[in-house]
Amino acid sequence: FAVVADEVRKLASRTSEATEEITSVVSRNQELTSRAVGVIESGKSRAEEVRSLVGEAGDVINEIQEAAREVVDAVSQFAN
Repeated sequence: FAVVADEVRKLASRTSEATEEITSVVSRNQELTSRAVGVIESGKSRAEEVRSLVGEAGDVINEIQEAAREVVDAVSQFAN
């Protein structure tokens, strides 16, 4: 009986150590997941900013093209 009790104590000790290790791993995973979510949210925000700026740049390019057409038309009319 003493041998069985000793083995049970050893098993309980190893189980406790394994539980602590699992708890540590889960905690670390939660921390890393939280950081990953933060990075993803930041990236999403930056991507939205870039999309907005690209849209604004497109609008400016369209305005420049329209102004260039008007200049070409004015020069053509003046030349004729």
